[in-house]
Amino acid sequence: MAKGFKWIKWNTDHIAQKGIAPEEAESVFYNPSAGFPRRHQDGYLTKGKSFLDRWLQIAFAKEEDGRIFVFHARVLTAKEKRRLK
Repeated sequence: MAKGFKWIKWNTDHIAQKGIAPEEAESVFYNPSAGFPRRHQDGYLTKGKSFLDRWLQIAFAKEEDGRIFVFHARVLTAKEKRRLK
């Protein structure tokens, strides 16, 4: 896992419930869709294609030390994917 991310048991377990591993979530940050990441509510949101060729949405916060703390991740719906292409 990259040093630019903060992974603890809580967030790894939380995204695992959606079938997403930390490495896959991180990969979206290297292949975001146009217009992402962007501010969203109390944090940030990005959408993009993972290295497993899945389109994901990632919600995250920026830690004081600059690391990214992912607090939610899920696979995009077919309708959401169409909007991004």
